[in-house]
Amino acid sequence: MRVTKKQIIDELIAIPEYKKIDYLIKEGNKEAKRCDWNIQIRLDNNTYYCTNCETEYHDKKVKIGEYKKCPVCKIKSEVHRKTANPQGFRALLSLTHVNKRNELIMRTFEFKKRFNKTSRSFSYEAFEIYRYNVDRNIFVKKNVKVNMYYIYYIFDSEDKWRVTQRSSSWAKDVRLTGKIIGSSKKKNISKTKYKYACLLEASKIWDLRQYIEVYEMFPEIEIILKMGMREYFKDLMRYMEIRDVENVRKFLKENKRYYKIWSKVNPRSAEMQMMVDLDTYDYKFAKDALTVRYRKRQNIYASDRKVVNYLKKQSQDFSFWLDYVDFIQRLGISLDKNRLFPKDLKTEHDKMSKNLKILNDEAYENDIVEFEEMLRPYNLENKRYLIRCAKTIDELKDESNQMNHCVRNYIPKIAHHKSAVFFLREQSEKEKSLVTIEIDPVDKVLLQARRKDNAEPTSEQMSFINEWCTRRMIDNSALTYTV
Repeated sequence: MRVTKKQIIDELIAIPEYKKIDYLIKEGNKEAKRCDWNIQIRLDNNTYYCTNCETEYHDKKVKIGEYKKCPVCKIKSEVHRKTANPQGFRALLSLTHVNKRNELIMRTFEFKKRFNKTSRSFSYEAFEIYRYNVDRNIFVKKNVKVNMYYIYYIFDSEDKWRVTQRSSSWAKDVRLTGKIIGSSKKKNISKTKYKYACLLEASKIWDLRQYIEVYEMFPEIEIILKMGMREYFKDLMRYMEIRDVENVRKFLKENKRYYKIWSKVNPRSAEMQMMVDLDTYDYKFAKDALTVRYRKRQNIYASDRKVVNYLKKQSQDFSFWLDYVDFIQRLGISLDKNRLFPKDLKTEHDKMSKNLKILNDEAYENDIVEFEEMLRPYNLENKRYLIRCAKTIDELKDESNQMNHCVRNYIPKIAHHKSAVFFLREQSEKEKSLVTIEIDPVDKVLLQARRKDNAEPTSEQMSFINEWCTRRMIDNSALTYTV
């Protein structure tokens, strides 16, 4: 049956107003309890007031800040002074509805709960703010103002339903649904095309609208949720795009043998990838490898477990150890067990770095300038950031000084085309170092991305680096803090 957008909007507006406000308040109070909003107020040395059951009782003195179980409702909560006035509680609650075409309709209400410390009483509000046709991705809202940061709603003077302005920034920040409530929720969902989509479970941990967008392009997402792999589910929800679907399917198909352990330990995507790379069922070993940013394909010196355990004890990462090994090789020192695993890695690293001193930088200058011309097509910029390759030895030295790391020691590797170094800068401050990036120019693999003092990039910086990798066809899977 074909219907127009106007017909769908008219249908949403025509839904009768919801009258059972007491039920919404009851469910809102349950949500406040679940979110540990309630407290206990110490009125005097032996008298307390519990905001959960709204009861005053007598008991022995408990220090402010400690947790105490209310003898009436049996809920454990923090003890506050009698001057305490807890911040109001807000929650989004969604009721389900099915129209004549078996399309799922979500009606979202905002619940507000406030406590008055003077009268020791509560005030409640519950009002409908959205009506959302899930199948058609069309919604209407009351004339409300939205605070983007805290997501709460204030009514305008006209209490009317209307179509929302579909600006991308607004749609990104505002949730159309909350916790799904109502005794008929399972029955209603079972009548729609989402009967197997695990909507109830998904709505507890993620924005339902975004979940449905991912479910439409990758239905297997509900299997991941049902298996108990919530951390992997969240990683996919954060980063999943249509171009990623086939790669995710391939990864899951090729690694079915890990499903049993993954469903037990609930790993993140990076932990799953590390278990596959190391060919191990040992989840703790994989986590340790991630902690030291281990990359199996670059270790040709010792067993995976030996290197990971050593670096964990030294509190250093894999790249730091590789730099140390490279210094030894360039100094012509033989690699024996004692050299590979010194008692104090940092001290030996600094010692070898000083001994090396990067002799005859001038001999590498022309090679680096020529290499920069080859790498120039990899440069990328947007309105805020730019990524460009290092042009000269002086630039690499300056980057090393600004960022307090040893990228200057990479000069011979860069000159011999074994490493390529790029700088991420802001358009407004092109001479100020922000993030140093290293790639393997042969295999086109992202190896490192570091801010000052070897800190990880911010989420915004990492987002642009990921975009750069995608557009320049660079493999970023080896970077452990990249999904």
